[in-house]
Amino acid sequence: MNRPIPVRAHMFSEPALFFVLLLAPFVLDFADFHAARNISIAAAIVVLVGTLLTNWPLSVVRVIPLPVHGVIDIVLGLVLIVAPFALGYSDDSTAAVVVHLILGLGLLVAGFMTNWSGAHDRADLRRRRHENAKR
Repeated sequence: MNRPIPVRAHMFSEPALFFVLLLAPFVLDFADFHAARNISIAAAIVVLVGTLLTNWPLSVVRVIPLPVHGVIDIVLGLVLIVAPFALGYSDDSTAAVVVHLILGLGLLVAGFMTNWSGAHDRADLRRRRHENAKR
């Protein structure tokens, strides 16, 4: 399967996703709907922790392998899609439903369409060259 999204593009989109999820309840006025607000904030925290712990340049500690990050994105996308209906705020806040559905679909697309396997080829090649040069 051809996966056209480079890992670097995916990586650099994560901070924007974090801020959208975190601020959407307050900017789009669905903070009074507790379930919608809490799901949005919890999803933002998952995105932030995932970004900081994934094995890529933006991380603080590289403990989450790239393919696992992809699975986390897919699961989070499904949670955001199902949440308005499962938690009962689909009738209360159109803004929350639209935001969660769009971001959930985006996470699904990103999870399935990011090229997780070829992410570190250049970095590994540089590291091997550097190690060989030392010998």
